[in-house]
Amino acid sequence: MSNYQTHEDLDGYDDERNFIGYSYTLSLKLGSVEHLINEIPLKRIYNVNESSETSIKGQIEDYICGDVKYLLRDMEYSEEQKQQLANEISVLIGYSTKIFTLKPRTAIFEYSSIQEG
Repeated sequence: MSNYQTHEDLDGYDDERNFIGYSYTLSLKLGSVEHLINEIPLKRIYNVNESSETSIKGQIEDYICGDVKYLLRDMEYSEEQKQQLANEISVLIGYSTKIFTLKPRTAIFEYSSIQEG
């Protein structure tokens, strides 16, 4: 695992609402096969009082595991063994990212009516 980078999207849009999104990307390499996992979501901030976070389980199941399976596609194991290995590696990757960042950066909201002139 390498090239861990966090991303901030100041112009996110979902279900007719704007949000500030936080995500990360990382590269996986197994043997000679390398693959970039893009935009694994961490958190969305809709306004000062509303935000949502993507659980580690959700990150693993929805974003990481499929890419790990891709890395294992040419290994000479049964499909059942590949599935089990992909699940185990995905869990390790999902939780190891907590080493790289304990908390995503959060946005600061400024309101023009509060600023002094």
